[in-house]
Amino acid sequence: MFFAPRELVVNKQKMSLFLNKKSVSKSSVADVHLLGCNIEHTGDARVSNFFKTTVHKNENEMTATFRGRALCGQELDVPTGYTGFVLKEHQKPFMEEEDRTLQAVHQFDKFSYWNLEKTPSANDAVVKAMMWPEIAAAIHGTEETNESQESVKGER
Repeated sequence: MFFAPRELVVNKQKMSLFLNKKSVSKSSVADVHLLGCNIEHTGDARVSNFFKTTVHKNENEMTATFRGRALCGQELDVPTGYTGFVLKEHQKPFMEEEDRTLQAVHQFDKFSYWNLEKTPSANDAVVKAMMWPEIAAAIHGTEETNESQESVKGER
């Protein structure tokens, strides 16, 4: 999946967001973890040294600790037909309304998401978001679906 230029509104200023397509083919496969918190650090993290060593897997559930807090996790697949990317902005714009170009540094087809002291469920926002492409396809349908609907309408 490639991103097309998108126009965003940030603080009432318009800007365009681009993905450097060459970076997609150069991006490496990575294990991705989604934690629902803000960590005051930008840059690479030594996840395999400090975090992965505390992860325990039991059937479909995972548990871990982060800074003494219990985490409950689950592994989710990226929707069929899509690829997840970790994006990085190498050059920050001088002004908010400037166009921005992101680079794909890693790609993934599954990721682990973590809740703080709460077992993951189908009601979690991230789980619902991963279902959206399938729901959107069902709502908007394909030409094949539209043709079959027309034939049903004609038989009435």
